[in-house]
Amino acid sequence: MASEKAEDVCMALSEMLPADGLGQVQFLSSDCASTKLYAELKCIMPNLQCLALDPIHLCIVYEQLVCDMAEKTPGAVFVRKIMHKFNMVDASLPSQHWGHFYRGYDSRQLSQQEQTRRTYIETGAFAKGKTRKLELVAEMDSSKPFLCRLEFIEALAALAAVFNEDMGRKVTGANQCISHILWCAADPDRAEWYFNNQRFRHTLSHGLS
Repeated sequence: MASEKAEDVCMALSEMLPADGLGQVQFLSSDCASTKLYAELKCIMPNLQCLALDPIHLCIVYEQLVCDMAEKTPGAVFVRKIMHKFNMVDASLPSQHWGHFYRGYDSRQLSQQEQTRRTYIETGAFAKGKTRKLELVAEMDSSKPFLCRLEFIEALAALAAVFNEDMGRKVTGANQCISHILWCAADPDRAEWYFNNQRFRHTLSHGLS
């Protein structure tokens, strides 16, 4: 593959996979979901309904920064619990609960409350107090999906506050610390691509997701 640009990714897929197979794809997860990638994929996957941001990629980046080869930090364990929720299904909820599939064409800006919570990811100053922060970490149920975007952002804010010792670690070769990477994950565009995982899974028949 020449590069990770959308057009090069699609060219590689079209060369390596049969047209019949590409025509069966309805959902695809990527670590660089974007409007451009969706548009390019749609040209070779005519039945593609939904592109999502891969939830495991954030966990991998976090672990590369804060963990040695022997043991995960408690923060790394918790970030996996957070992102695992994007793979979960609540059979009592329809996919419409989270709105229609996000494709980057419409603006879904953060509310004032979401913006405030997002700032706590970089500052570590989660305003709900020590007891509430610890409760969010201890009581996180990774077997259920997030009900709303605010829940996801608050989970990241609690992660940053409770496991503050991880937040200052920087990406190798870049001047970005883990707290900033988590802050970027709460960007409205990225968050909506994450929530596409839940939207699509909730369109499937029970037991197939």
